[in-house]
Amino acid sequence: MRSALLHQLRNAYRGLPKPARHFLREITTGRPFVTLSPHLPIAIHGAFQRMSERSEDAFADGAYYEFGVYRGYSLWFAEQISREYAGANFTCLGFDSFRGLPASTVDGSVYDTGDFAAGYDEVVANLHAHGADFQRLRLFQGFYGQELFEDLARDYDFPPAAICTIDVDIYESCLEVLRFLHDRLRVGSIIIFDDYNDMGASDEHGERRALQTYRLAHPTFSLRHLRDVGPEAAVFEVTAI
Repeated sequence: MRSALLHQLRNAYRGLPKPARHFLREITTGRPFVTLSPHLPIAIHGAFQRMSERSEDAFADGAYYEFGVYRGYSLWFAEQISREYAGANFTCLGFDSFRGLPASTVDGSVYDTGDFAAGYDEVVANLHAHGADFQRLRLFQGFYGQELFEDLARDYDFPPAAICTIDVDIYESCLEVLRFLHDRLRVGSIIIFDDYNDMGASDEHGERRALQTYRLAHPTFSLRHLRDVGPEAAVFEVTAI
């Protein structure tokens, strides 16, 4: 009886939208250093493994990009496994407002302003506490947009993107991220959209809509779908720029 009830509760939890799962986890377990997307480390590990199988220099001059760091777990995970798969000069770059989601005209009925907020100092403390190597990792703060990315690019020479994780939930943020990545992607880059199948996998919302908008503006840009991971994530490989 107890086992059956636990099974029902687990299934009910998995069926909840991401903000609801987030809320339940926060009020029941505090703020443990875990990802809100248990499938994401699987997708990240698979991306590093796939890149490493191509050639010895698959990671040469490239970097791991992550947009939507939250409390830092998936970025930490990427930095840890990059030690095994990539060279000593490989870097992991994390981008976040550290103030939660911005307002969204398209997805405001699903996500509230400030959802998934984790402060910069909290994230840095989490990364340090779990042994992240800050010689291989760098954080960038601000709401995604042309002004932010242009300011950052004046001070930092962003390398080509070998692997990208986009975990930004809403349409507007994802579109800004794709615009920023345009000159940094190359054929063979792997992109993980953590929320691609979120919101019922609707073409009218979120990361899925952002990718469609971006592809309309860049008709030569092409992706190959590699696989779905978990209920929401999708992994793609760039085949043409």
